[in-house]
Amino acid sequence: MGRFSWGIVALVVALGLAVVPTAARAQTATAGVGLSDGAAGIPCTLYPLPGCPAASLSHAMFDRYQALASDQTGGANAFRYVRAGIPWDTVSTGGRAIGDGCASERHPPSYYGTPWLALAENYVLAARLAGLDPLISITTNSAARYPGNGNPHDPANPTANQYYCGFKGIVSALDSFAARQGIAPPTEYETYDEPDGAQVNNTCNPTPRGDLPPHHADQCAAWYYYEADAANRTRFGHHLTLVALAADGDSANDPHLVAVKAYATYLTKTIGLYPAVWSFHPYEDLSAAAYLNNGRMAHGDTSLLSAYIASLYPPGRSQASIWLTEAAAQITDPVPTYLGIPEGCNDPVVLDPLPYGLGSCLDGNPRAQAYAASDFLDLARSGSAFPGQITRVYWHQFDSLAGHPTTWDSGLVSPGDAYERASYCVLSGESVARALNDPACNRVAGAEATEDVTRRYPEPADGSTDVDVKARGLPPAIGACPEPWCSYSLIRLRLTGLGLNYYSSDSQPSR
Repeated sequence: MGRFSWGIVALVVALGLAVVPTAARAQTATAGVGLSDGAAGIPCTLYPLPGCPAASLSHAMFDRYQALASDQTGGANAFRYVRAGIPWDTVSTGGRAIGDGCASERHPPSYYGTPWLALAENYVLAARLAGLDPLISITTNSAARYPGNGNPHDPANPTANQYYCGFKGIVSALDSFAARQGIAPPTEYETYDEPDGAQVNNTCNPTPRGDLPPHHADQCAAWYYYEADAANRTRFGHHLTLVALAADGDSANDPHLVAVKAYATYLTKTIGLYPAVWSFHPYEDLSAAAYLNNGRMAHGDTSLLSAYIASLYPPGRSQASIWLTEAAAQITDPVPTYLGIPEGCNDPVVLDPLPYGLGSCLDGNPRAQAYAASDFLDLARSGSAFPGQITRVYWHQFDSLAGHPTTWDSGLVSPGDAYERASYCVLSGESVARALNDPACNRVAGAEATEDVTRRYPEPADGSTDVDVKARGLPPAIGACPEPWCSYSLIRLRLTGLGLNYYSSDSQPSR
């Protein structure tokens, strides 16, 4: 039986939703496409696991995206990779000093009551069931986007030894989980997400004597990569792919690359490690494409940083690949400059907080959102220092949070899954011109939620408890769903001709 019945199709028809043709001349991605999102919500987007809210349209719209991208771009724009972050102390920690022992967390950190390890396991399982390669990003344990998380007895950012213990624990736990589930374990790890943004400080104590000079936060963060590399070589057979840097958008948008250079030169020249993969988050390139608002590509951040990374590798040493692990049309982007030049738009929505900035060029502007998505698809070509340097690009956020309570909104789908944004349509295979003439994509809607969405924490869809799930050998249920898409005041799904076939009871998507 297909995931969607003709009953839902009948509901869609009853609501008067248009069915539109799928043929289009599409812009194809110039690198492998991935999706980045929060570990709490993304499993249910990727695959309907036990415990996922039955009313959610997130998975249906994700499946529809994959079908459209396969049909309209020959699969070039379909998601092949996925990324989510979990705190460094999800499984274990250790003593502060180099060489101290490791220990399992006595109070494992959780997200609204659900252990981060359970969220990570569900994420890995959902990714594998959806046919995607999962990337794990190690994060601070106290970021604002993870309210209530983290063991209060652990520091937000670990010492080098604590990081080693935490990293080793996460990899071992997920390897064991994958073996129990009969799936391939994750092998790709971004060693620390945005250490510049996380304000890592020199208390990481990476040297045996703890003598790293003060105020060297970026150099200190480079030691996290060193510790992950040591664990990879001594504990995991050197079979993991480790990703360095993961610089945030502000650092990528800095014309002098101060934080990036401090980290990168210390890792390569002082520590002596030359990673095979680096990552960063050039949000402002896409925001600038919206600011220009004329279809012209903007790739200044990406080009500058890509060229700098290439310059670190001497002749005779293999050049590194670059993954853009977060990039998107961030409607709430507050950054007011692009490569040091003041830019931005006046936001017509008076409820938006100051400063306005580049995100205001995207807010309520489908044309700008379409240009940003087009720029995303081209970044690997336009931003590489040499052909083939950028091999992956990850769009950050599938569903928008209603009212963007974290002041963040870069979703392909509007709050409450009410409709697809222009960015969704362009990424999945519509040309910019067609998306702007498609009434279901060309919505003049801002970042503010108009739906009456309420947070709730549903029990598993089948009524089972966590104990029941464990006894039956199923993956851990998602016992808490604090995200706004857990309930809706508007149930709607626009289906194309392809979608009607794809979601019919006679159609069984293959896995």
